[in-house]
Amino acid sequence: MKFHTMKLKRAIAAVAAAAMLLPIVGCGGDKTPAPSGSPAPTSSTTPDDGGSKYKVDEIRVGYTSLQSGAMAVIGPIIDWCVDTAKQDFEARTGVKVDLVVEDAGSTLESAIDATVRLIDDDVSCIIGILGSTQYAGMLQELEEVGNIPLMTTVAPDEIFTRGYDWLFCSYVTRLQENAGMLAWAKSIGAKSVACMLGTDDDSRALMEYFIEEGAKQGIEIYPEWINPADTDFTANITSARAKNPDAYYCLSAATTMSQILRQMKQLGIDKPLNTGAALGVQSFVDLMEPEELEGMYGQASILPPYMIDDPMVQDYVAKYTEATGWPADITTLVYYDCAMLLFEAAAGAGNDGEAIKDYLRNEMQGYQGITGVYNFDEAGLGRWECYLLRAGANKEVELVETLKLK
Repeated sequence: MKFHTMKLKRAIAAVAAAAMLLPIVGCGGDKTPAPSGSPAPTSSTTPDDGGSKYKVDEIRVGYTSLQSGAMAVIGPIIDWCVDTAKQDFEARTGVKVDLVVEDAGSTLESAIDATVRLIDDDVSCIIGILGSTQYAGMLQELEEVGNIPLMTTVAPDEIFTRGYDWLFCSYVTRLQENAGMLAWAKSIGAKSVACMLGTDDDSRALMEYFIEEGAKQGIEIYPEWINPADTDFTANITSARAKNPDAYYCLSAATTMSQILRQMKQLGIDKPLNTGAALGVQSFVDLMEPEELEGMYGQASILPPYMIDDPMVQDYVAKYTEATGWPADITTLVYYDCAMLLFEAAAGAGNDGEAIKDYLRNEMQGYQGITGVYNFDEAGLGRWECYLLRAGANKEVELVETLKLK
């Protein structure tokens, strides 16, 4: 698989409501080779030897679908991704997938009811692609059972600190999404970074992580708290500049981010600047002029499908677009991996919940999904790569380097 320089273009989300499940990033454009030394995620496409590595001929996997309520508009799209993973797995391995589907609706109560039904149906594991608020009830029910692994796509960071040995994530938490900032600082030789974050609890927790982890790596963090409701950030910028940092990091919504960065440029700040995942968000890019964006850094935990040349990924994207009528985004890839990871583990572990947990953490180290490499730790987090991006002329964005987070 190869990466290449891309000119960002609009990637329409399947439905705006999908943002409730996972941040969406879209890229596309001309195909100029990327810098060398940028390893790419590869997909697990090698046919299995007659399914001989699997302990069973059939697996029973639960799936919380979104068939009713406000999120039903995106339910069929997620269903397509999961069903395609099922078909691909069965065709590749010969192992039949008995997918037990329950409607989790769009509320906490409906998610709880769906979870109870799946537990009663004796599923070996559960694919749980839900809105963030629905996980609370789902986790409570599964905690009482304790031996039914749950694979999510995105959930609040704090649920991964509760010590659930049956909880796994095929995407990344907010902390993981932004942890690459320190790897970026190290890669450019920065010894100090001024971090401009909001004052919400998640941002404060993230800043605390930056400070503590940065100290371990010899990188000093200068906190600068911003109010997203403001329009003039001159005081914040001046305060941050007074610390004379080697680099700057800023996280905010698209409009606020564009205002901050434009004012930084106007004040003559020309040190390295990282916008987190914003560089891959079209709404932010649209607000910036090409010359304002040029030289700016960004990072992504998962590359948009438009930046990946893997034939399997492109074939999957083409099928998705034809079937749904919508262009693919990173959610399209993550939903597929979420299902495929559990299919692989359930078959390899013999359809047993306790064994599936061990299998994911031990036997599937280095698993190649279509979004990248998975190495699950004790907390159930599997993704430890960060893709460093940089904007060039005319809003072209290139992959600079793949950074390891651990």
